Amino acid sequence: MISRLSKSSRIRRYEMFIDVMRPTPVDKVLDVGGEDGRYLEGLYPYRANITVVDLRLEPLVALRQQFPEIATVQSNGCHLPFADDSFDIVFANSLLEHVVGIVDRRQLANEIMRVGRRFFVATPNYYFPFEPHYHVPLFQFLPRRLQQAIKHRIGLGWYPKGVWEEIALLTPGKMRRLFPGARLFVHGVLGLPQTLIACTLPPSAGIMSNEQE
Repeated sequence: MISRLSKSSRIRRYEMFIDVMRPTPVDKVLDVGGEDGRYLEGLYPYRANITVVDLRLEPLVALRQQFPEIATVQSNGCHLPFADDSFDIVFANSLLEHVVGIVDRRQLANEIMRVGRRFFVATPNYYFPFEPHYHVPLFQFLPRRLQQAIKHRIGLGWYPKGVWEEIALLTPGKMRRLFPGARLFVHGVLGLPQTLIACTLPPSAGIMSNEQE
C-alpha cells in the first residue's frame, strides 16, 4: 500500500515538474542525488540530456547499465564540479532532508542555484503527519534519542532493525530561507501537504494554485 502511494506521488510530482519547468528537448538537466534512476530518469523523454550526480558509486553503475545514454558523475552535491550556469535545470528530489548539518545544507542549496539557470527542488514537508522514511505517523516529532531507541529494537520503513539515519525534514520557512526568491509550492496527497517544492519558473509560466505566498 505504502509502495503504491509512494509511486503514485512520484509520478504526480514528475508531472508537476514537467508542467512547471516546461523543459525543452535541448535543455541540459542535472539530477543531484539521483541514485539509481527510479524517478526522473525512468520517466523523462530526453535522457541523453541528463547528468546524474551521486556521492555513491554503486547506484551510478546501476544507472549506467539501465540508461547508458545518461552521463553520471560521482561527487558530493555540496561541491559540484561544474561551472556556473552549466545546466538549464537542476533537479533534486528527496535529497535535502538527508543533509542534516545547517552549513552543509546551505552549501548544497547554494551549489544548486550556482550551477543551474533554473531549479526544481523537492523535499518532504516536516508538517506532513506521516514520516516518509520510517513510515511511522508523527515519527519526526519524537526526540532523537527515542527515535534511535525504537530503531534499535525494530525495523521501520526503508531501514532494517538497528540501522539509523538522522533525517532533517524541512518546514516551509526553512525552505524559503534556503532558496530566497524562489517560488514555493506544496504538493499534496489525500488533501494533506506532503511535499515542499522550491523552483524558479520559465518567464512565461503563470502562478499555480498550490503556490505558497
